[in-house]
Amino acid sequence: MGNFNNWQGFTGNYSNPAAAMGIVNGRHTIMTGAGTDPFSCGGLPIVPTGSTSSARLGNSGTGAQGEQLRYTMTVTPQNALFIYKYAVVLEDPGHPPNAQPVFQMRLLGPAGNQIGGNCGQYTVYAGQPGQNFQTCGGVKWLPWTIVGINLTAYTNQQVTIEFTTKDCDYSGHFGYAYVVADCMPLILDLDYCFGANTISIAGPAGFQSYNWSSGQNTQSITVPAALAQPNYTVTMQSFSNQGNCQVSLTAQAIPTTVSNNFTVTQACPWSPTLFTSTPTILPTSINGVPLANGGAASWFWDFGDGSTINGNVAGNGPGAHQHPSHTYANPGTYTVTHIVFTQAGCSDTISQTINVLPPPVINFNFNNACVFDTVNTTNLTNDPNLAAVTYQWIWGDNTPNATTTNAWHVYQNPGTFQLGLAATNIGGCVDTLYQAVTVHPLPPVFAGNDTTICPGFNIPLLATGAVSYVWETGTTNGGSYIPPSSEMITVTGTDGNGCVNSDSLYVTLYPAAIVAAGPDVSVCDGSSVTITGSGVANYSWDNGLLDGQTFTPPVGVVTYTVTGTDVNGCIDTDQMLLTVWANPVVSAGNDQIICEGDSTVLSGSGAVSYVWNNGVINNDYFIPLINNNYTVTGTDINGCINTDTMAITIENAAFPSFTAPVLADCIPFTFILNNTSTGTPFTAAEWSFGNGATAFGSGPISYTFNTPGCYDIGLTLTTALGCEWETIVQNYLCAYPLPIADFEPSPMVITDLENTSTMINQSNGGSSYVWDFGDGTSSTEFEPLHFFPNTTSANYLITLIVYTQYGCTDTTNRVVTLNETQLIYVPNTFTPDGNEYNQSWFPVISADFDPYEYSCYIYDRWGELIWENHNHLVGWDGRRINGSSIQDGVYTWKIIIKSPYRDERKAFVGHVTLLR
Repeated sequence: MGNFNNWQGFTGNYSNPAAAMGIVNGRHTIMTGAGTDPFSCGGLPIVPTGSTSSARLGNSGTGAQGEQLRYTMTVTPQNALFIYKYAVVLEDPGHPPNAQPVFQMRLLGPAGNQIGGNCGQYTVYAGQPGQNFQTCGGVKWLPWTIVGINLTAYTNQQVTIEFTTKDCDYSGHFGYAYVVADCMPLILDLDYCFGANTISIAGPAGFQSYNWSSGQNTQSITVPAALAQPNYTVTMQSFSNQGNCQVSLTAQAIPTTVSNNFTVTQACPWSPTLFTSTPTILPTSINGVPLANGGAASWFWDFGDGSTINGNVAGNGPGAHQHPSHTYANPGTYTVTHIVFTQAGCSDTISQTINVLPPPVINFNFNNACVFDTVNTTNLTNDPNLAAVTYQWIWGDNTPNATTTNAWHVYQNPGTFQLGLAATNIGGCVDTLYQAVTVHPLPPVFAGNDTTICPGFNIPLLATGAVSYVWETGTTNGGSYIPPSSEMITVTGTDGNGCVNSDSLYVTLYPAAIVAAGPDVSVCDGSSVTITGSGVANYSWDNGLLDGQTFTPPVGVVTYTVTGTDVNGCIDTDQMLLTVWANPVVSAGNDQIICEGDSTVLSGSGAVSYVWNNGVINNDYFIPLINNNYTVTGTDINGCINTDTMAITIENAAFPSFTAPVLADCIPFTFILNNTSTGTPFTAAEWSFGNGATAFGSGPISYTFNTPGCYDIGLTLTTALGCEWETIVQNYLCAYPLPIADFEPSPMVITDLENTSTMINQSNGGSSYVWDFGDGTSSTEFEPLHFFPNTTSANYLITLIVYTQYGCTDTTNRVVTLNETQLIYVPNTFTPDGNEYNQSWFPVISADFDPYEYSCYIYDRWGELIWENHNHLVGWDGRRINGSSIQDGVYTWKIIIKSPYRDERKAFVGHVTLLR
């Protein structure tokens, strides 16, 4: 155990040893070392042979103390055998058993209840008869005992192992125990290598007795391979003072075959080479339980350079031996030998030759450079398989590596950088070389300060910060330059390292004087005009005008010129064109008479655009509401305006209306419409029915709808003056559809055992349903499930009436057929061996039959009748009619039954196996 990880500890008293949860030092104690219990006179070691520690539950203190340890786990084939070792130290005060110091083990289910029957509990108390107690003074102690618990019945379930110790109930005497626990598969250990002369089979430890199918009664047996049976079974008796607890295991005498192999990664000197053991070991499981590590138990490696590894599962873990790593000091060819062993000592050996390749030899050339210039490299690496070598160029400035054979790089900052090359050859071996590359800074070229000048002025160009200079204007450094406009002027300078940089200065030219006379002006006759110059400081106009003067020009076209001077003394001139247009002659059109509610359009003429009073839009239809005069203002292409007026007179309206005595009905729906119109008398009336049909006449009007739906009804009246007045009432009349009744019984054929059928309603348009099942019953459900009478065969006529929400109906019918059935169930095996289970054989008849017309016959393999019976409640006990015994085997039965409803018999024949 070693610790209490995953264990639950409890402390309490004799009546409730689990009163408080928690591991309490001194009452739950891990024991180690080679010492003995102080109350055993040196006879009881505190740790059993084969273990490194134990758990002491309880102590030598008194006071009716109680302690518990519990361990909960999910049972799998790998832990189905729970092994515990226990040793007990109890004072014997001679109290009744229910008050004595005691040690107890229990097996609990998920709900905390004891499971496993008598085999799920084991109890030892002081003075208990039949125990191998040893005595030291007034203390009794039991030597270490191994107990195995079979948990296979609880596979994939959660179980709890509970250990309890208690002092005596009267508080004056102590009791405690030592416990060691372990889990393992519940299988037989088969030691049978392929080609071996003997086979060794061992049962798991922890059982009181072992009885083998081959006659031995020891925990393990050895048999000659030549005389081996196909299978060996051992029946084991567990330690228990509660009852007979047995478990049987079987193993097939199949030899273990080992075919060894291993894989290896490509090897390089000074780097770890990984080896992987890949043997094939058969069989891979015992009794369905997979073997750990594929059946391998230990591994041996000889790496061919004087280094070896030899280890097993009990060592530092199988991974270190199944998948070892080894580093070779030198390149070369090595022979690696690998041996794999099973637990039984079966083995196989394999040797392979591996090549440890040398790494590539790296060298490269490069050039120093300036910031933002290119550093080029020349790869001089050497390797026997040079074409297969891959590369990583490390630039030393935290930028991504390059993977080409030769590479280039542009450094963004000056300084000294470690330029590295890593080369990997075909064997995965790597070598790396670093060299220092110098990146020079750029010269601090200065072109001069930005400046502003007037057009036509020159500026000196004198750059500093480098050794030589080139101006983009072609000017020699220190010379003068006249810019044609505002511009950026750049100079490029080169220092002593050949590094190049540039700088610019911006020359701004004052804008030339730009005078504006203003835009050309067009005005209508009678308008005033003001002329004003802009853009400079002072202005002078021709034609004797002053800047900012207002005047009224005559109709015609005149050009005016202004001369302006800016603050820098620059002079400019500009002109504007003044056009005076004559006003247009506008017409509003003739006066109009229209129907009330009708629209009309007013169109002005004589201009280009028009604006009417009263909110009227030129050439747009509108509906005048009263008699009125309308004035239009027209604007011509030059923006000049004029006006005109016209009058509109309105005729009064007629008001169409109608009524219908019936507004809705099922199709076909014939209706009558009555004309109730008022207002101006009409000379003609047209009716529309919402389906494309029309009728004429003042009314009443009759029409029939044959298609379901709600329809818009319209009436249009025409007056003597030709005015039309219309009304439409939406969805005024509704013709309701008829439903479609349809259904399918599922199933349509039923039996007296399965006498139900569901009515699958496939109707359309219904809102309620009435069912008549033909057996005197009915239903209003949508899809009822109906139970038909199962007394005799019959045909039932099912009738469905479908109603719509408007009272429209449809009816349909279907037929359901009921047939009688008979079912009989007969077991094929029974075991009249004298215990309380499966002592007789008889059929189970689930359908109706006549119990007075029942016959059963049993025949042997030669056709001889050995037993008959005419009472279906009496079974066969495995004997002849005269009561004599018969041997195990397969027998033929024949059963004849009669229907209770008609004179019909059925015969059934089959076989039954008799086993004792």
